[in-house]
Amino acid sequence: MPHLRPRLGWPYWFGGLLAGLLSVAYLAAAGHPWGITSTWMYWVAWLAGKDCWPYFACTGKAAWVRAPWLYCGTWFNLGIVGGALLGAVLAGEFKWRWPRRRRAVVAAVLGGALMGYGARLAGGCTVGALVGGVSTLDLHGWVFAAGLFLGAWPGLGLLKRFFL
Repeated sequence: MPHLRPRLGWPYWFGGLLAGLLSVAYLAAAGHPWGITSTWMYWVAWLAGKDCWPYFACTGKAAWVRAPWLYCGTWFNLGIVGGALLGAVLAGEFKWRWPRRRRAVVAAVLGGALMGYGARLAGGCTVGALVGGVSTLDLHGWVFAAGLFLGAWPGLGLLKRFFL
């Protein structure tokens, strides 16, 4: 199936396999599954000067707030963004675009804020809760996957109704 192959010639299953191997390597190096929102939380707390929040005191993670650039998640997340940018440039898919409608910008900012807040309430985002949970065979990863797919249907309906 030619439509299942990216432009650079690597099949999608190879990208999935590589992502899985990187996830295992991260787990071995960091001692916990990869997650994105924890890294953002450390950076926001550092910028706000709030390393004394009760969350950090009771989890023993105040050290990462004092120096979030030393946290392995920072470098892994930067590598993911850099690799995605490099891949888009090499595939000829990168270009700067600004949304045509202001409503799309407002929805993206509001949606991103709600997703970030929800991810912290849920104990992780799709990477930490789904990928990290499923890859370590935790039940919460499978429950998260079921909730994600059940929530995608009404979300897609709203997307079609208001933006497409």
